[in-house]
Amino acid sequence: MTDTLDELEAMGEKFSVDKLLDVRARTRHAVHMIADQVEVGADDMFFVDFGPIYEECEGDSGDTFVVGDDPDHHRAKRDARAIWEYTRQYWFDQGATGKELYDFASQAAENLGWKLNLDLSGHRLSDFPHSAHYDGSIADVPFALHPDRWVLEIAIVHPERPFGAFYEDLLLEDQSSPEWVFAAN
Repeated sequence: MTDTLDELEAMGEKFSVDKLLDVRARTRHAVHMIADQVEVGADDMFFVDFGPIYEECEGDSGDTFVVGDDPDHHRAKRDARAIWEYTRQYWFDQGATGKELYDFASQAAENLGWKLNLDLSGHRLSDFPHSAHYDGSIADVPFALHPDRWVLEIAIVHPERPFGAFYEDLLLEDQSSPEWVFAAN
C-alpha cells in the first residue's frame, strides 16, 4: 500500500479525463453490443464484463443481462444496479473511503436480501496500465476516492439459489454522461 492519496491516484503523462470518458462510452456500448449477440437458454442470465485498452487508456464496464421471466433474475439485475447507485451516491455525498464504500454496499445488499461478493470490489482505472499506479482493490483504500479514477464493482449473490448479478462503472461526479455517444474513429 502506498503512503499517500497522491501516489494512489497519480496519473501518467498521457492521461486525459476526456479520453477516459470516451473510452468509458465506447466500452459501455461494446458491452451492450456483445450482450445482443449472446444466445442462452429460455430462463437464464449472464454477465458481460469488458476491459479494453484504447489509445493507451483503459476502459472497464460490466452488466447483467436476463433472458426469460424468472422474477428473482430480474430482481437481481435491478438490485445490483440499485446497490451500485446507492453506493455511488454515498461516495459522492460523504467522500467515503474505499473500505467505507464496501461496508455500505454490503449493508445495502443485505437490506435487499442479497450477499455482496467482496472478491469483486473495484479497482483503479487510468492510462494503461492502472496497476502502475495502484494494483489493489477499492475496498483496501483508506482514503476518500476522487472521481475519474476508480471503478466501483457490485456483485451480489442469492442467499439460497446459485446465481447472482453484477454491475460496474467508473465513479464520476456526473454519471449522466451520454453512454451511446462516442467518436466514430
